[in-house]
Amino acid sequence: LITTECQLSPCSMPPVVLIHGLFGWGEERPLCGLGPTYFPIQQLRRLWRRGPILAVDVGAASSDHDRACEAFAQLKGSRVDYGADHSRQCGHVRFGTDYSQKRGLLETWDASHPVHLIGHSFGGTTAVTLFHMIAEDYWGIGSNAEWVLSISCICSPLRGCNLPQALGLEPSSESWLAAANASVGGLLWKAQVAWPEFLKPLFNPRLDQFRDNSNLRSVLKADHPWQKDNLIMGKCTRFCASFWGEREHLSGTYLIAVVADSLEPLAPAAAFRAAAPYAGALAGFWWLLVYLVWRSRKKLKEKLLVLSQQRRVRQAALVLCGWTLASPLIAMPLLTAPQLRRFRSFLGAQLQVALEPLRPLLHGWVARPLLRLCSHAISSTSGHELAENDGLIDLKSQRGIRRQKKHLAFRGIQSTDSMTLACETSLAQTCSQEDVAGEMREVKSTEVLERGKWRVINVQGADHCLGTWLDHRHTSSMYNTVFSLLQRCESRHLDV
Repeated sequence: LITTECQLSPCSMPPVVLIHGLFGWGEERPLCGLGPTYFPIQQLRRLWRRGPILAVDVGAASSDHDRACEAFAQLKGSRVDYGADHSRQCGHVRFGTDYSQKRGLLETWDASHPVHLIGHSFGGTTAVTLFHMIAEDYWGIGSNAEWVLSISCICSPLRGCNLPQALGLEPSSESWLAAANASVGGLLWKAQVAWPEFLKPLFNPRLDQFRDNSNLRSVLKADHPWQKDNLIMGKCTRFCASFWGEREHLSGTYLIAVVADSLEPLAPAAAFRAAAPYAGALAGFWWLLVYLVWRSRKKLKEKLLVLSQQRRVRQAALVLCGWTLASPLIAMPLLTAPQLRRFRSFLGAQLQVALEPLRPLLHGWVARPLLRLCSHAISSTSGHELAENDGLIDLKSQRGIRRQKKHLAFRGIQSTDSMTLACETSLAQTCSQEDVAGEMREVKSTEVLERGKWRVINVQGADHCLGTWLDHRHTSSMYNTVFSLLQRCESRHLDV
């Protein structure tokens, strides 16, 4: 991958629209605006200087269809319209949030002013769905495939995802974990509806289309409308064929797939053994501290009695107790007041800068072990369908786009492509042999990017955090490469 910033031409570049993945967010940060950004937006805006970088906020776990409708409404500045047929079939309201009173994120959007769509994880499949709906003029405003210049999918489960089934999170599953997940999710959603002014600033799931099904009895039912209209259900391998069934419009746009490495599975027992020494050292430290305090309890008691007799110490203790009781009542309005949203965003940006040195720790000690545990869940699941390669964790399954009959050995993982035949045929028609190689290499100025053929970028050593703020090693160079390719898309578009 190139490591220098791509030199963009002086002409204005098309906007880049970022679509987050499962339980992600766009411009609206969680934790009352104090959380980090999902994408490294500020860094991306420095790379793509001649055009805007926009991040939409769509449903955290809604279906690709619903998320695409929400993204379109935010970009265009209109009311979210999920469609009459879809809403009736899925049992939720047709119209969602109204963005018409606000200015759309895009000032001008038509065939002469197209956009680049970039999606991470499930956001990639949402981008493909959004493009398809725009190409067929789903909202009846005269849109067509030329409104989108390119689609870039970063670590997206283009071949379906076995992870929800392996973990028992598929809504149709009969496992206790699926039932517990549905119940907990339903209760959290009910709490969001009951106290939106307090809970939505912490994390907004954006599931307002189900507002008519938010009573307690409804959210705990197994046949709640959300159970059949969510992001996880649509990405199980058994439904992947329907996702790729009608995507003929892709032949007219530029397609980029960024693929990370497979992950070596980490068994829970191995994770426990690795963490045991650190947990033991921490427990030993606390026991030593308790022992020392117990031995010195008489001296400590005498010193506390002496301090308690001082007037200033008693006043300070009373002030501390009063502040402890009053601080939650003071902090809650400050963290939720809409008038202070800009201040919280500014404060969140400063906190994110302060967290920069901690990114290697958060990624290496938290995110990557969790991904390896998920990889173990895939590799250890019995059954032919679940034992094959997974499109979310074992991302080598995306490289193919054309099926290879033999097993691929990578870091001790025996895996095969898990795409169904219908899905395989659809993708194979939009791939060249050169793209299948997917080797990491420098992007040359003379390189030709063809419409309708996936350009696969294989980033060695990266994992599913690639493309997000959390990844500190490969994200910058990866976006440099993608933006260089997008610049070539724009130059060819202007030539045409």
